[in-house]
Amino acid sequence: MALEGHTEFAAGAIVRVPPTMTLDFADRCQQLAPRFVVTGPLRRLRKSELLPGEIDGAPVIAKRMRKPNPVWDWYFAREVAVYRAFLATPPPFAAPHVFAAADDVLVIERLPIALATRRRPYASLAIEPLLAMCEAIAGYGFPGG
Repeated sequence: MALEGHTEFAAGAIVRVPPTMTLDFADRCQQLAPRFVVTGPLRRLRKSELLPGEIDGAPVIAKRMRKPNPVWDWYFAREVAVYRAFLATPPPFAAPHVFAAADDVLVIERLPIALATRRRPYASLAIEPLLAMCEAIAGYGFPGG
């Protein structure tokens, strides 16, 4: 295990571990998905942390809450429950593939950057595809409710 700010080896490449990176997050991701390899720096958001990586060459993003907070923990638990429902009953619409879902960490397929970084990615679409997407989501029977 590398120390913060030191160099470690991952998937044949030398990766610089940023001093701000919480190494136990990467370790937890590898516990849940043993082939998880960190590919970028940890991104700290207001309530959560995101860690980009790969599993067998597929781009993924890992997410966890930064610190305990009952309200945001509840939202994160709901997010994990939705992804678990998608595993149990795949939806009839596109959703990120789930690689690992635990109570504390979620590892999902990383969406193409052009879509994932836009504030309102569907704002420029025609109304018909948006309505079809809404109907597909409304018609999905979420397991357990």
